[in-house]
Order: sequence, then structure tokens, then C-alpha cells
Amino acid sequence: MARLNPSPAGSLHPPASLTITIGGSSTCHWPAETSRSTTPRSWAAVTDHPEIETLVVPVGGGGLAAGTATIAKHLHPGIKVIGVEPQEGADTLLSLRCGQRIALPEAPATIGDGFGHSSLSPLTWAVSFRLLDAVVIVADRRVTTAMAFAFRHLKVVAESSGVCALPRSLAASCPTNRG
Repeated sequence: MARLNPSPAGSLHPPASLTITIGGSSTCHWPAETSRSTTPRSWAAVTDHPEIETLVVPVGGGGLAAGTATIAKHLHPGIKVIGVEPQEGADTLLSLRCGQRIALPEAPATIGDGFGHSSLSPLTWAVSFRLLDAVVIVADRRVTTAMAFAFRHLKVVAESSGVCALPRSLAASCPTNRG
């Protein structure tokens, strides 16, 4: 349950630690103007395109990565799900390498505001440890380049945390092993 924050900004809750957030992340819809389908995004990616072998997903607090990995692995058990996080805040990569949840001393200073976490929540860590095949890192300069690419070529104004998977996807340099 979210606690009300007395500040004018409203309420604040740790979104990645809520099961509803993880579940909701696996059922994100494509905007209506880009698809006639109302099939959730993660489902459509896997069911409409069975040839997809790898999904690349940002990892901040872990809610989106956990939700995406859950539905992707359920629908297509052989699919690889690769997490991407900023070089400045590679807590998930460190956690996978160590086999336990690692917290950074402080939240990373990175262009991606969705990466303002020092560690995954216990819930998202449990899901990520079980379902992510690997985690790779990306430098902020590559994220800004990806944002410019998305704007110029895709005509999309992309948020920095969400676009972090694009450089890895375009480079096709995602590993197929953990850590």
C-alpha cells in the first residue's frame, strides 16, 4: 500500500516491489496508432513473432524486466531475455554474478531517471535471478546516441531509461550466458 507523501507531488511508492507493477509490465499495450491489436506488448512480441530468439529489456528497479521475462518465458520457454542497465549502476549484473542481491552504495548518476535504484527489490531480484539469461551494461553516451537515432529514424521521442536497450539491440552484441 502506498503511503501518502505530504509534499505537493502526491504519493510515492516503490513500483518495482509491487506484484501488480510486475504483472502490469507484462501486459503493456502498443499505442493504438501503431497497432490494431490490443494484445499486450510482451505477449504480441512472442506470440506474433515466434522467430524472436532474444528480448532485450531495461532493468532499473526490475519491474519491467521481471514482468517481461515472466510472460516471455511462459509463452516461449526457449527465448533469451537480456537485461540492460547503465554502466554507472550495474547492480543487477553484479547480483547475477554473485548469485545474491547486491545493493550499490548509492543510486547511480546516469541520464536514465528510471535507473535511480541502488538495487532490485527482493521480489524483482527473485524473478530476475530465475528468468534473466544475462545482463549487459550500456554507457550514457550510447543512450544519448540511441535517443537521437530513435528521433531521427523512428520519429519517436524516447525516454532515456526505456531506450537503453536500443544500442544493444542494434549492435546485436547481447550475450547468451549469464553475467
